[in-house]
Amino acid sequence: MSNSSSPNVEDDDGVAEATAELLRDIGFQAVRVRDGKAALPALDRNSTIKLVMSDIVMPGGMSGLELARALREGSDAGGDVRARGSSAK
Repeated sequence: MSNSSSPNVEDDDGVAEATAELLRDIGFQAVRVRDGKAALPALDRNSTIKLVMSDIVMPGGMSGLELARALREGSDAGGDVRARGSSAK
């Protein structure tokens, strides 16, 4: 899977870095995107995307659930994973 990109849709820097490390460990090239609305054009521009890793609650007017719906309706991405987390100690 080393040629596959995975958008890491996450607004929290700490969570994004931990998720990116996990994605790299399992063979994906993690591509950071800060919100759902920015993820859609990124998905359209990249044909190597096989997995989308997304937060559920994000700023910018589109939640991870809404992003997943949009992906099902119009993207060729193979799957998506939604997660909720915090980098707070």
